Amino acid sequence: MQRGDRRILTADVRNGALPTNLCDEVVRAGDDAPRIGVLALQGGYHEHKVMLSRLGASVHEVRQLADLTAEPGFDGLVVPGGESTTLGHLARRLGLLEPLRAFVASGRPVMGTCAGLIFLAGDVVGQKEGGQDFVGGLDVAVRRNFFGKGQVDSFETRLTPSFAPERAVDALFIRAPAITRVGDGVEVLASLDYASVGLSKEPADHPVAVQQGALVGLTFHPELTREDCWHAHFMRLVRERSAGGTGNGNGAAVAPTKSKKAAEGGGEAPPPKKRRGGKRN
Repeated sequence: MQRGDRRILTADVRNGALPTNLCDEVVRAGDDAPRIGVLALQGGYHEHKVMLSRLGASVHEVRQLADLTAEPGFDGLVVPGGESTTLGHLARRLGLLEPLRAFVASGRPVMGTCAGLIFLAGDVVGQKEGGQDFVGGLDVAVRRNFFGKGQVDSFETRLTPSFAPERAVDALFIRAPAITRVGDGVEVLASLDYASVGLSKEPADHPVAVQQGALVGLTFHPELTREDCWHAHFMRLVRERSAGGTGNGNGAAVAPTKSKKAAEGGGEAPPPKKRRGGKRN
């Protein structure tokens, strides 16, 4: 496969080219393994659990408030893909929104994929009519369903992570959002030339994976391939923080970053507000 192939996702899975981890078992971890919570309200949380467990994590589903707040707590959290409006609705009904915001504010590593990225974004364009709930914390703007609202708009391509420049890894975009703005303290981990996948006539790189301090946001679904580099990067953040500092995943300590709003206004940026009158996606 060459970079820029834009094959329909369902065909790839049917042909067995891209295993989904759906039927794989979670590997049992040792007692001293990092504890990772995976938000399991809906979406592909099992596949994340499988990948994280293979990397030595002790993974636990977060379905209700008690799961998130029980001792000994979690060293990191993953918010999987799914449907961002459903995530917000269920999180509010279950009393999870404020505890999740507190977890993000604690500085512990959090990774959001696809809808999980939307859930963590500080600004979301294309919210459902009447607005929707988000956790926020990541100083980016995203547009929901940027690549299309139908399954036919899902595609596969290859990306080169900044922390592994020698590799080109498979990435699956499923009704994916787009990152339309990154804050000053946000690092781009991978970009996609939209022209290479037939989405633009003009070549230009656009961010599809970002990091701000210990927050990682991906517009695609790494858990639906055998590529574990994104989860391994997240686990490096977890282990570096557990070792006594805020890491950037590359072995160097970095200071926690604040969003542009926080820098201008003093203090942490507030979670994104519901927008009224937006179009339904």
